[in-house]
Amino acid sequence: MNTLLETVNRMKPQLLTVTAVLLTGLLFSYSMGWFDSQAITTAAPSGPPPANVEIAKAAAMEMKPHTVLPGTVVSMRDAVIAAETSGKILSVVDIGDEVGTEDNLAVIDDTDAKQVLNQRKAELQGLRSLHKYHSDYFKRIEEYDHKLGLSAIAIAELRSNLDTAAADVARGVAALNGAQIALDRTQIKAPFAGSVVSQAIQTGEYAQTGTAIVRLVDTVNLEVSAQVPASLVQPIKKGTLIEVSGMGRSVMAPLRALVPVGDSINRAYFLKRYRLSCRYSCTSYFGYSTA
Repeated sequence: MNTLLETVNRMKPQLLTVTAVLLTGLLFSYSMGWFDSQAITTAAPSGPPPANVEIAKAAAMEMKPHTVLPGTVVSMRDAVIAAETSGKILSVVDIGDEVGTEDNLAVIDDTDAKQVLNQRKAELQGLRSLHKYHSDYFKRIEEYDHKLGLSAIAIAELRSNLDTAAADVARGVAALNGAQIALDRTQIKAPFAGSVVSQAIQTGEYAQTGTAIVRLVDTVNLEVSAQVPASLVQPIKKGTLIEVSGMGRSVMAPLRALVPVGDSINRAYFLKRYRLSCRYSCTSYFGYSTA
């Protein structure tokens, strides 16, 4: 018994130390709120909030498939008009000008072209004169052949000279026509009616053959180009009426073409295109601008 009491007395300091450590830990936990039951019960749950669910009665009905696709209004005729001959630009239409078919878009200095044309005319006149000489001479030889006594070789040579002169006249006519075409090309004309949307050269600059002059866009005959998913291509064919809407207005337009090549990334096909056959300006009707 005495031994037990002695052992307890010896362990009192250690027991007091352990007790003090436990009490300190409990007080720290309480101060941190680890044992706050209210905080535990009112803590917000992790993750997104629960979705609102409504219950409705299921019913069978027929639905017409309807898909809305964004489209781009493009012109059926959009061309960069280039010079067909070389020379200095004397005049060019301004951006925004409306032109008709065969109206002048630009005028190139025609001084050199006129000189070449006059030269070709003079050359052709000389060739025709030479051809007339050979023709008249050959006719006289044929008429008096029995009196002149010319050999067959001499007659063949005269006929060859006449044929050569006729060929020279034909070449002269072709050269004259080419010179006239070159002169006509100094006036660059619009191949179709439309609006000038850009100007690539200014008055006074020198244009070579093939130099871009202006960009001409037909703003009346328009089309709508759109991409359609591959899953919707099967029921679509040429002539299918498709509703085209914009600016609060709609028009039914036939499908002109479907490009049978899909995009490998988004697996979509191009509708080329709904044609807007408008006798009025589709741009002003829908408020679109052509691409």
